[in-house]
Amino acid sequence: MSDREPSISADEHLLIKVQAACPKHQPNGEPCLPLDLRIHRGELIFLLGEEPEALRAYLRILAAVEPISRGEILLGDAIGDAPFSLPWQQLRQSLGYVDHAIPLLSVLSGLDNLKLAAHYHQQDDEQTIALREQALLGAMQGQMDHSLLPAYMTPLQQRHLGIARALMLCPKALFAHNPFFGLSRPARQHLADFLLQRVPQLFPEISLIISTDDPELVHRYAGRVLFHSRSGWFSF
Repeated sequence: MSDREPSISADEHLLIKVQAACPKHQPNGEPCLPLDLRIHRGELIFLLGEEPEALRAYLRILAAVEPISRGEILLGDAIGDAPFSLPWQQLRQSLGYVDHAIPLLSVLSGLDNLKLAAHYHQQDDEQTIALREQALLGAMQGQMDHSLLPAYMTPLQQRHLGIARALMLCPKALFAHNPFFGLSRPARQHLADFLLQRVPQLFPEISLIISTDDPELVHRYAGRVLFHSRSGWFSF
């Protein structure tokens, strides 16, 4: 067998290839710890670490929300077979990012929040959007009163809605920063059931990359774990 690393096009399941990538904006001026990573279609990866803000910085470059300072992030054939050179709109539809600190639009109902991105990007016709919307609402299993404004929702409902809103664009990968943060144990389990079981059923090839501070959930669900420490990245 050759010692050469296979090219990105040689692995039909490879979605994202990361080589020595560093965020441009490091929290607290910490030195960069270059990240090397391969993300395959349908893969579940958990990110753990001592500094949640550092994990957020890396997730944001992986999702093309923020630029890298050095290194390379390549998109596989499933998206574009090129570095981040796709038009911004197309790239943002291919990679989803959710963060518990990103607010929902306060003046829109849950249902209107859910549909907003799909209508803005004009990705599908009304019937397709409506079918996807109903599938996502159904997957929440009664956890959402979509007529409410966000201010009247529970934290669990807000997290459900934020994730579902990102999924309305059918991204190839969803990056979620600490989605279980601050939730009660029962609420964490409800959200984990939705994000880690029902979402892959609705989107069988979606890759999920999630940072969390909940080792119990990681132990229960994870296929791969990356741990970020002050001395580097560790995979197990």
